[in-house]
Amino acid sequence: MEYVKGKPYFSDVKDKIKGFPYLDKNIECDYLIVGGGIDGAITAYYFAQNNFNTVLIEKYRLGYMNTSCATALLEYQFDEHANDLTAYFKKDDIVKIYNLGLKALDNIDKIIKQLSNFCNYSKRDTLVFTTKKSEVSELEREARFRQNNNLKIEFVDEKTILFLFI
Repeated sequence: MEYVKGKPYFSDVKDKIKGFPYLDKNIECDYLIVGGGIDGAITAYYFAQNNFNTVLIEKYRLGYMNTSCATALLEYQFDEHANDLTAYFKKDDIVKIYNLGLKALDNIDKIIKQLSNFCNYSKRDTLVFTTKKSEVSELEREARFRQNNNLKIEFVDEKTILFLFI
């Protein structure tokens, strides 16, 4: 079974992204968004939907710098496990951030459908996997945290896994 295929999305479409004129005069706005990557573009979209007087500026081409180097995978995952974050944040805030991440992915899906921008976006399940026995208990703790906080998750171990990676 092939798990990764194709080429990065942004390298395939970089020449198809619309160019915009240079800013060559003074303009006024209430909100200035600096950077036309994914974060700037989504922020500008929401501001425009709410009729905020907003200008987005980008030094190069939209979606060209860090966004063009990205995998184009959008996740709600943290780099750290929730149990590690409890030293810095309240449990309820961590759960709220997870849920906001999931909501953001749903909103992106809605934006794509609303704009008829069929850009090969699709939702996929996430698999967090380790071959290190020392990390299994941490993944089990993370799974329990999510299960106990009504976040959809399935923990798969060597007894329940349906296929092998190694």
